[in-house]
Amino acid sequence: AKTQTAKISAGNEIVTSYNDPKGRELCLAHQGDPRNFPENSLEGVQSCISMGVDIVDVDVQRTKDGQFVLMKDKDLSRMCTTTDGKSEATARVSEETLADLLKFYYLRAQHGGATAASTKYQIATLKDAIKACKGKCMLMINGGFAYASEINTLARSLGATDYVIIKKAADTSKIQSFKSSAGLPVCHICAYYS
Repeated sequence: AKTQTAKISAGNEIVTSYNDPKGRELCLAHQGDPRNFPENSLEGVQSCISMGVDIVDVDVQRTKDGQFVLMKDKDLSRMCTTTDGKSEATARVSEETLADLLKFYYLRAQHGGATAASTKYQIATLKDAIKACKGKCMLMINGGFAYASEINTLARSLGATDYVIIKKAADTSKIQSFKSSAGLPVCHICAYYS
């Protein structure tokens, strides 16, 4: 019980610092820990948590059945191989169900590419990444504003809105509209606009 309380307190301290313009500097890991695990993998996220990273930045794509997975590209060719190890993945994330992604594909090492070795690591779900980060660090979802309502609903269902940052909002009116329709609690929003 003491260990769990300490982790929650550390997570709350990160959120407090994030919300405070005079808070401490925070350490952000881009795409998890691609030096030791495939980019955007659950293992990479967990490695960042164990190293004490404050914010883990990940990318998301939506599957054919409406689930969110950690993946930068819309297609699987750079980051995946088939589980039989005989061929490269060519499908688009949106053409595959979550079950098929988990059954038929493995992630390539580090940042992927044609010469990167196939691993035994599976594609991670956004749900699992949020669960891993809750109370320990924050999760910044790159490109997540395109799915803001759905991501906010997922984070809310997990009691994790304080730990999720939805990134790449580009218009203040869209942010206001989202906040008005989403209700409370709402995830943090990271915006890019001039």
